[in-house]
Amino acid sequence: IQLLKAPQFMQDLDAVANAFPGARFLFIQRSPVEIVSSSASLVWNQRRLQSDKADPRQIGREWLEKTAIREESAR
Repeated sequence: IQLLKAPQFMQDLDAVANAFPGARFLFIQRSPVEIVSSSASLVWNQRRLQSDKADPRQIGREWLEKTAIREESAR
């Protein structure tokens, strides 16, 4: 049994399925609001250590887009 527990795989499910023929997928859903706020907060805190220009609004928009892509790919 292989377990891939990383949200970024959601963006590339076709590639994962092609790499692992016969794989079965289990989707556990969380509230998009929780996902975006948690992820954006983590990224903002990391970026602000490396830059004076870390924009929480831009990061929030980026993670809203990423979350939408991942949700759509799972349908």
